[in-house]
Amino acid sequence: MPDAGHALRVAALRLLARREYSRAELKARLAAAGPQEELDSVLDALQAERLLSDRRYASERVAARAVRYGNARLEAGVAPARHQ
Repeated sequence: MPDAGHALRVAALRLLARREYSRAELKARLAAAGPQEELDSVLDALQAERLLSDRRYASERVAARAVRYGNARLEAGVAPARHQ
């Protein structure tokens, strides 16, 4: 039977295979999947292996929003309000 660290790593890699996540976002998604210390250890290892990167996440997030909102609006920090 695999240990909690291995199961957390597999779950994290499955999520990361789909798209980039920030460390905080991935931690929140996996919080219920195992012990906090084990999760922190797995996330540290993924960052050390450059499989998890807040910088890469931010870069991709900005690029995706640039397509939607345009560079000028991103530079101005203006985004349309969401309709409720």
